Amino acid sequence: MASQAAGRTGRSRAAARGVLMSLVIAASGLLAGAASAAPVTVGYRDFSYAGTTAPTGQKPQSKLWFNDGIWWGNLFHSASKTYHIYRLDWATQTWSDTGTRVDTRAKAWSDAKWDGSHLYVASAVFSASQSASAKVWRFSYDSVTMAYSLDSGFPVTVSSGGVEAVVLETDTAGVAWVTFTQANKVWVTHSVGAAQTTWVAPYVLPLPGADTLTSDDISSIVAFDGQIGVMWSNQNPNDWAMYWATHVDGAGDSAADWVANTAVKQPEYADDHLNLKQLTADATGRVYAVTKTSLNNGGAPLTLLLVLKPNGTWERHTIGTVADDHTRAILLIDTDNRMLYVFAASPCCSGGIVYMKSTSIDNINFPSGKGTPFIQSATDTTINNPSSTKQNVNGASGLVVIAGDDHSRYYLHNAIDLGPPDTTPPDTIIDSGPSGIVSSTSATFTFHATETPSTFGCKVDNGPFSSCTSPATYTNLSTGSHTFRVRATDASGNTDATPAAQTWTIDTSVPDTTPPQVTLTAPAQGAQVGGTVNLTATASDDVAVDHVDFLVDGSLVGADASPPYAFAWDSTAAPEGPATVTARAVDSSLNTASDAHGVTVDHTAPDTIIDSGPSGTVASSSASFTFHATETGSSLACSLDGAPTSACTSPKTYTGLANGDHSFTVVATDPAGNQDPSAASWSWTVDTTGAPLFSDGFESGDFSVGGWTVVTGGDGTAVVQGATVKTGTYAARLAETASTGSVAYARKNLGASYADLSAAADIQVQLEGASGANVPIFRLYDASSVRLLTIYRQNATNGQIWASDGTNRFQSTGLLPLNAWGRFKVHVITAGSGASTVELWLDGSKVLTATTANLGTSGVRSVQIGNDTSKQTFALVADDVLVTQGP
Repeated sequence: MASQAAGRTGRSRAAARGVLMSLVIAASGLLAGAASAAPVTVGYRDFSYAGTTAPTGQKPQSKLWFNDGIWWGNLFHSASKTYHIYRLDWATQTWSDTGTRVDTRAKAWSDAKWDGSHLYVASAVFSASQSASAKVWRFSYDSVTMAYSLDSGFPVTVSSGGVEAVVLETDTAGVAWVTFTQANKVWVTHSVGAAQTTWVAPYVLPLPGADTLTSDDISSIVAFDGQIGVMWSNQNPNDWAMYWATHVDGAGDSAADWVANTAVKQPEYADDHLNLKQLTADATGRVYAVTKTSLNNGGAPLTLLLVLKPNGTWERHTIGTVADDHTRAILLIDTDNRMLYVFAASPCCSGGIVYMKSTSIDNINFPSGKGTPFIQSATDTTINNPSSTKQNVNGASGLVVIAGDDHSRYYLHNAIDLGPPDTTPPDTIIDSGPSGIVSSTSATFTFHATETPSTFGCKVDNGPFSSCTSPATYTNLSTGSHTFRVRATDASGNTDATPAAQTWTIDTSVPDTTPPQVTLTAPAQGAQVGGTVNLTATASDDVAVDHVDFLVDGSLVGADASPPYAFAWDSTAAPEGPATVTARAVDSSLNTASDAHGVTVDHTAPDTIIDSGPSGTVASSSASFTFHATETGSSLACSLDGAPTSACTSPKTYTGLANGDHSFTVVATDPAGNQDPSAASWSWTVDTTGAPLFSDGFESGDFSVGGWTVVTGGDGTAVVQGATVKTGTYAARLAETASTGSVAYARKNLGASYADLSAAADIQVQLEGASGANVPIFRLYDASSVRLLTIYRQNATNGQIWASDGTNRFQSTGLLPLNAWGRFKVHVITAGSGASTVELWLDGSKVLTATTANLGTSGVRSVQIGNDTSKQTFALVADDVLVTQGP
């Protein structure tokens, strides 16, 4: 019991702060090493998970939760090859096994949620076997023994066969939900009854885009505002969307009970990376989603934050670009400090360092670049798959993120002390309102709080406080003394205990000689105006405003007797040039006051000019245009291929364009509202057939300029050298032996997946291994690092060249003797199982054509030279690598 108590009190504010303050990394607030934890460059090295792979994946899932002042995790126990519940000692930052077992399947990926009364874990293996099916566990917690016990009737099987990325949520009606993808469709199921041991049969989400997925797509689920929300990726070229659907708690399972929405739909703006969080009843947003695009231009957005606003629309923010090379991003929300934290590994896709970026919820603006290293180790150089909790975090919980390195097979984590919770109420200040003796039976008050955001409660005299905003107006008040009070409540729920107050007296016998107050709110001083001009004003009076007159150069053009005071002035009859617009308020006693602005009347539309853009036929799927208007201050709106125009600035760039003819138009509107009647237009043709995607002759002298991910182990070597080259000064040489752990390969991530792709290189095989083995020339992988195709030289066959898709072997007519150069080119079309094409050329001659290969449909994402299979003797030199789109 002593050790258990230490685990809980280790997260208490008093105990934690003394330990943590000495461990803070300067300027980042991150915890460094602790005496009883293995220190690394940034964060902590935990324990081995030998016996499984990527136990902190998948992207939408959570492995951790916070309960009873303690962080807990569903982590892999290597000795038993099962998953156990672990407890984190905050003071020492070490994990201890509670002995409570969850899933016994070593290759399972799980999602955990603590809902305040129960722990739920959904877990499944990504396999077609029935033994891989998704299951749900539910545990109860004893705060005295600090132990979890499995509830009766659990686990419950909730799918038929394995699924990808099962994710769990609970709603306000006491129903547990899961979602997953299977057979290229989005599925959901949920519990029935209070025991939660009976579940409806899983069904495909009855909405567009939910049954046309690629094999690479996933889904996730979140509870918010009395609803369940499901988001899923759809990388089908006909969709390219991150779809969203909602279901009101307690509703049925018909199509009518689901409401479809689309978070983003744009070519290459979808990928199988998403992580969801919620902020119930928050004015800034309801649901926050971190997603990933499939774009490949260095400056293009790669990682996005999508925010579901209270009005049901989605707002988009860029977290990182393609150049930042982030992968598997997760999101955490700090509700005390109103901060968003994003954690992602880089480089993609094997990982390296987990980086952190943060921004205010109330002013979302992520800094550029990769971010601050959050988990980094010189021993573990491929850290990946960050994971944390579904819960929002705060000063009481702090923040913990865990990740893993699949080469060292070690867990690593780091934590942030988010500081004590906010317990300080705001001050409330009255800015204006009646005072002394007044004749008006109405009163208007303006006010603010010292903390933003805050809400307000107001009352007059002895009435109750009720929700209000500034300005607050009261009418038909009786004569005599009155007191107005207002109090503010901050975002943490702290309410001002000493409301601001103002007292005044109403005496209607006092003659009204006080003029009203008026402000001309539009047009602004110095504005250019044209066409129909909206004239608007605000006005107030101690008794009553009778009406507001609007004048132009002293002549009355209109009036309005009720707020909001406005008039639509047709300026087309006015001469071009300077004019004075005046708002004149008249109160019930005919007292007047005026406010005037000088403007310029403009009836002439600007011309729009395109300065540059692609012309003729180009090999790039991107296009950038520069343009301007002949009037300074004009706004511009752009359109691609006849789509509705939208606001834009020069330069305007488009990416992911399809082959074929394209048109671009841009139209200028000057500050007066005059629009160019003839938009500027530009036409060109995109033909990316054979367009280069990547090339490297290794003339930089190393692998880094080409962006290769180089992996070696044991006595395997991968170097850029000058002893043996085909052209130029340098070439790459990779070699491994039959020794244990020997491996050597270099892999290039293309940044996007291509269904039609060619890869070429000059290759010399200098050393082969035993008969029956082979030397890989090229290996092609999809976005999930699944091997699609190997082009290889068979040992002891005088250099016979083969192709293999993992199921079928195709023999070519090509031969490559040892120590001879050969120019290889492989062309693939990933058209599905039994329908994909493989073509191979050697020194310009076609040596293989196969049209029945099994390459799937997700496309090629990475190209590899060398061998990721260990203990397979070879030595290979590669030069002048070229990857192109198309044949």
